[in-house]
Amino acid sequence: ALSSPECRLLLLDLAEIGLCGFASGEGTDDPAIVSARDLARLTLDHRLGKAAALAERFGELSIDERHDLRKEFKKLRYPSEMFASLFDKGVKKYFACLADLQDDLGALNDVATARIFLQELAQAVAREAPEQTGEVAFTAGEIAGWHARRAARSLKRVLKHWERLREIEPFWRR
Repeated sequence: ALSSPECRLLLLDLAEIGLCGFASGEGTDDPAIVSARDLARLTLDHRLGKAAALAERFGELSIDERHDLRKEFKKLRYPSEMFASLFDKGVKKYFACLADLQDDLGALNDVATARIFLQELAQAVAREAPEQTGEVAFTAGEIAGWHARRAARSLKRVLKHWERLREIEPFWRR
């Protein structure tokens, strides 16, 4: 039963629903005609579209939306890795660019998290040890400044990496 065509189709449908939220064979009379490569293309185009919609508005995104963008690129990368063996050309270049983009988005998220942590720390010290508030505020400011410089570099790199990724033809469309 597990090697039957019906079981194969069920597993493909479940994978597609899990990755994309739609069932294979939509718009066709016979779901069996959807190949693994077609499923990969549908899935990866869907994931890229969601990430691109956010990335195109990168300059307007809030900190939380930037984190959402990072998650959307993760949702593109994991199925890309799963389906990569179905394709021959352009996979390594695409992954390298995608990894660079994710790294810089991660750095921006780290900066945002550090700021929140530093604010919470300064507030806790102000409550618990008010005599140390000035020292902690100064040190927190130094750390925040270091992170701000890092964030400025990461912002530029995110834009550069996104532009490079847009220029590369996705490996599943070749």
